[in-house]
Amino acid sequence: MGGLKGSSVIATEWSLLGIAYCFVATRMAVRLFNQQKALLVSDVFLLLSSVFALGLVITDTMIYKLGGLSDKDIEDPSTLIRMGKIAFAGNYFYDTAIYFPKFSILALYVRLIPQTMPRLRLALWIVIAFVVISCLTTCLADTFWCGSHVASNWSLEEGACNAFESAHLFHLDWSLNFISDVFIFALPFPLFRNLTLARRQLYGLIFTFALGLITIAVNVARFATIILTKNFNAIYVWSMAEMTTSIMVVCLPALRPLLRRTGEFSSTDPKSSGNVITRTINSALSRTGLSQLGSSRVDNRNGTRRGNNVDRMERLSDVDDDGGSQVELTTQTKAPVIYKSQDVSVQSSRIDASNSHDKDVERQTGLGNNSTAWHE
Repeated sequence: MGGLKGSSVIATEWSLLGIAYCFVATRMAVRLFNQQKALLVSDVFLLLSSVFALGLVITDTMIYKLGGLSDKDIEDPSTLIRMGKIAFAGNYFYDTAIYFPKFSILALYVRLIPQTMPRLRLALWIVIAFVVISCLTTCLADTFWCGSHVASNWSLEEGACNAFESAHLFHLDWSLNFISDVFIFALPFPLFRNLTLARRQLYGLIFTFALGLITIAVNVARFATIILTKNFNAIYVWSMAEMTTSIMVVCLPALRPLLRRTGEFSSTDPKSSGNVITRTINSALSRTGLSQLGSSRVDNRNGTRRGNNVDRMERLSDVDDDGGSQVELTTQTKAPVIYKSQDVSVQSSRIDASNSHDKDVERQTGLGNNSTAWHE
């Protein structure tokens, strides 16, 4: 990415933000219109991160309009001071836009991990505390790195402290960000040990949570660019790529209903290539952890509700499909299990006996005259 012009940087940032906004808008549409459900806490955090990402792109654009992101030297003192203030404000947009997608994922984990796994729940709250402290530490360090005299960050005096150019502050911020990503990525994997899954289903579940590796990879690439190249224009692009990638990764698990609906409208033939592709994607992204597909609200073997043996049940509302089915993580007899419940629709049609043979068939089947037969 070396040698990027300022115009290319800004165009790339706006393009990445536009793609991320498409993902966010699609997720919100699925939640509000497809599933017709209220927004969750994780959705609110995602929306806030999108707003902060927009703020960062706007500040970068303002710096570009003032003559920044170019090889030309700016001699006007007032312009330099104004650019310094804008860059300082941009730090807050970057910090919040980086951490709020993490809060969105953690809000989902709070719903996902059951109370019957106390150690994993404890680990979850420890990670949440660490991420919150990391976010606050980053924001406070960016503010007071140069002491209480914040104006030194845009001072033109020789040797004045500037948090934006501090290598030590950069290493601190990046370390907290990277460690938070690793903790969040590793947190749900202990769930897999106690789940009885088919191999394909297990791989699909792992794939869904492993999407966090994309954000970690972009984070490492940004760090390497800063350390090895000192190309500040490329750093702008990598920073925006890291934020938008994290936003898109958070959106992906909630887009499952669209994959299913796409398959329904692509062809009426269940063996068509469109449906096969859709089923393959659904298998990888969403049909995960269905270890007891035969389970229902009522256990036919003993006539009792399944809830009698359930210690806790969490509905994964973020991955509900549009057909009324739900994937549920629960714990039965101390072993975490994932259930899928499916709403079944039935249609009725009246069969009129037109001859003696039909009447004999009705009497043999116990339907009788003018009876109703039910078909799924």
